[in-house]
Amino acid sequence: MSSDDELTPSEVTEFQKSKDNLLEDSRKVFEDVHADFCDIRKILLKFQEWKEKFPDSYCDAYISFCLPKLLNPLIRVQLINWNPLEVGLEEMPWFRAIEEFSDAKNVSESKRDDDTDQEVLPRVIEKTILPKITGIVRFVWDPLSTSQTKNLVQLCNNIFEKQDTFIILFKQDLLNMVVLRLKKSVEEDVFIPLYPKRHSLTANGISMPSTLVRQPPPPRVLYSALGPPTQEGHGPVGASPEEDHEDDQRAGAPLL
Repeated sequence: MSSDDELTPSEVTEFQKSKDNLLEDSRKVFEDVHADFCDIRKILLKFQEWKEKFPDSYCDAYISFCLPKLLNPLIRVQLINWNPLEVGLEEMPWFRAIEEFSDAKNVSESKRDDDTDQEVLPRVIEKTILPKITGIVRFVWDPLSTSQTKNLVQLCNNIFEKQDTFIILFKQDLLNMVVLRLKKSVEEDVFIPLYPKRHSLTANGISMPSTLVRQPPPPRVLYSALGPPTQEGHGPVGASPEEDHEDDQRAGAPLL
């Protein structure tokens, strides 16, 4: 596994300086806008009041379909400093505000039984969040990083378990990108030993466990969509030592 501290101090300093400048510029985007029109929680409160006072008018206006587009630019500004490999969605204030709005019950009397506000959060995730995560996977994610991979798996599991009805297309795009990054990592960064996977030989012929060779952890998030991976000549990943021993004997490989 690779550590997450492979940058030199000068590179870290330069990156942090560029990041700070970018964040400073992002704070100026809505500096001339009143808080009532750029604070997501306050905006949703206005719509909630409309829904409670005039529910039929609210439903006729298809607000639940308009809100994701309305909130999109505000959310994207909040996502500038968000790294899904480090911080979960649930920790962000705007996410909690939308989640509370989607789960809120209409306490007013209305002739309508349908409430499409519960679709606001899934649509925000579909249109705004998943494209961001896909970009992070493509350009930032290091499959050899244990911490990044665990955080990515947890994030994807949380999203897919709660919002799988609305994000089929974008979910597949994300999974395809994960597969491409894994393939690229195997081709460019990972050494696959030719000896039995329990052992590998160094340049001077000394035997060492193959667990010391850099290999990417298999993200569990792919298992549900692609099935467990298999290794040619060694059976399914996670096979018992006895099965590996029998495979090695059949292949004529030296038993170290």
